[in-house]
Amino acid sequence: MDDDRGQQLLRVIKVLTGEGSGLDRPKLVSDGKLKAGSFLPFYGNKFLLRLLRNETVHAAFEAMRDELKDALKIAKLEDFFLFPDRDSLHMTVQDGLCSSDINKHPRARRALFDLGLRRFGGANKYLVRPAGIVMGESLSVLIEPDNHEERLKLWGMRSACDEVLGMEHSATIDCQFHVDLAYPTHYLTDEQARFVAARVRKAYDTHIARWVKFELGLVEFCEFDKLSEVVTAGTLGLYGYVDIYPKMEEKLQSFK
Repeated sequence: MDDDRGQQLLRVIKVLTGEGSGLDRPKLVSDGKLKAGSFLPFYGNKFLLRLLRNETVHAAFEAMRDELKDALKIAKLEDFFLFPDRDSLHMTVQDGLCSSDINKHPRARRALFDLGLRRFGGANKYLVRPAGIVMGESLSVLIEPDNHEERLKLWGMRSACDEVLGMEHSATIDCQFHVDLAYPTHYLTDEQARFVAARVRKAYDTHIARWVKFELGLVEFCEFDKLSEVVTAGTLGLYGYVDIYPKMEEKLQSFK
C-alpha cells in the first residue's frame, strides 16, 4: 500500500513538472480545453455518476477540493490550476466524444434518437471505493469498483456506452475510474510539484481515505460546453433510458 502511495505521488510530480521528453513527455492538458484563468468552449458528451446523488460523499470531495484550493492560494499557486464547479463533481464512467470526434463518429449525433441508448438499462446504484490519487490531464481521485460483482456491473455499463457511441471497448473487466478535482494549466518546478503532491495527499487522507466504500448512481448521459459545466441529458437505470434534456439534438446538429 505504501509503495502504491509513493508511486502515485511520483506520478503527480512527474506530470506537473513535465518530466520526460519527446513522445514520453507527460500530457498536461489537451489543446483547446482550457487556458490560464478560464475554461474554453469545448463541446463533448460523457457518461458519469454524479456525486450530488450522495450528499455525504459529495461533501467530503468538496472539502478535499476546498482544502487543496486554500493550500494553493497560500502558496501563490492558485493561478496554476482551474477547478470545475462544485455541482459538476462526478465519477467518469466513459469519456464519450468531444467536438473534434463528432464527425468521425456520426452515431454520436443520433445517440438519443435512434433508440441506441433505449436498448440498454443499468443499475440504480453502484458500490465503489477510493483508491488514491491519479494524475493524467487532471488531478483526480482514483475510484475502483468495490467487488467483482460491482466491477462486472460497471464494465457492462461502460461497454454499453461504447456500443451506443460506436466506439471500441475493452474485453478486460479490470477497469478503473476517477473524480476530477483540478486541471493544471502550467508546468511547475520540482519544489512546487512536491508541495502540491504533499497537499493533495494530506487532503485525500483527511477527507476521502476514511471511506471504505460508498454508493453512487444513476449513470447519467451528459453534455458540456466547457469542462467546468456538465449538463445531464438523461439517465440509465433499472427502467432503461429516461430523457431529462430532450433539446440536446438541436445542439448536436450544429456539429454536423
